[in-house]
Amino acid sequence: IAEGERIPRAVAESIARDIEEKLRAEQKRHCFSIGGAARAAELLNLIDRGSEKRILQHIGQSRPALFETLRHHLFAFEDIVLLSDRAVQKVLRETETHCLAAALKGADDGVREKILHNMSKRAIEYLNKEAETMGAVSVKDVAAAQQDIVNIIVRLEEAGEILIAHEEAQEEKQ
Repeated sequence: IAEGERIPRAVAESIARDIEEKLRAEQKRHCFSIGGAARAAELLNLIDRGSEKRILQHIGQSRPALFETLRHHLFAFEDIVLLSDRAVQKVLRETETHCLAAALKGADDGVREKILHNMSKRAIEYLNKEAETMGAVSVKDVAAAQQDIVNIIVRLEEAGEILIAHEEAQEEKQ
């Protein structure tokens, strides 16, 4: 929108409705917020990949801190279930076992199943031994490990080695 790109009418109407609702709900206040980084990421997920990349590139050049915030909102650890098996396998090859074991300590069943489905029995045994050895892990360490894996996913996607299907992710989340 900010770059003047063409967008589908349904997306423009949805954005207009969202803004109108925010304005109506906050009309009594002098200042208001219309969403922040999380909402901006949702909007970016609705546009085509080429436009998203151009917008993010521009933001990255002009506002690097905002770029990092948006990038982390665009893909969450739980979205691993939306990756293809081939993409998950590529991510697993780039991920240290210790990091994966910590990340899975806080993962939901769907994420755990998707990851284990893409590992060999031997690798699963090694992962389980690593998880047992590390014992309890703090929430902070789990979040850090999950973010490390998200960073690997984003890096692989930026390199064109995997594809993150944002449109499918949006449909699954709704």
